[in-house]
Amino acid sequence: MSSNKSIIQDPDQIQYGGEHYKKMTVSPWDVIDSFPREQRIGAYRANAIKYLLRMGSKDDSVLEVKKAIHYLRKLVKVLEDDAKLPDN
Repeated sequence: MSSNKSIIQDPDQIQYGGEHYKKMTVSPWDVIDSFPREQRIGAYRANAIKYLLRMGSKDDSVLEVKKAIHYLRKLVKVLEDDAKLPDN
């Protein structure tokens, strides 16, 4: 089932594990968002997987899962935004 209305919080408005990315003039997500569609999708998928695979080895397990979910929310946003384009 597909829906054009997102039920998730805007991932661009939150950050887990500090405020360091929000303070940057150009954030890593700004760079990723300049990539072609398939590269953006791959980058957000890969980072979600990274946080799940390292769960508990760097940060607290709950924080790592929150970071993975954060990347998945960003992926959902990218897919939803792309679905709104006239060519899709």
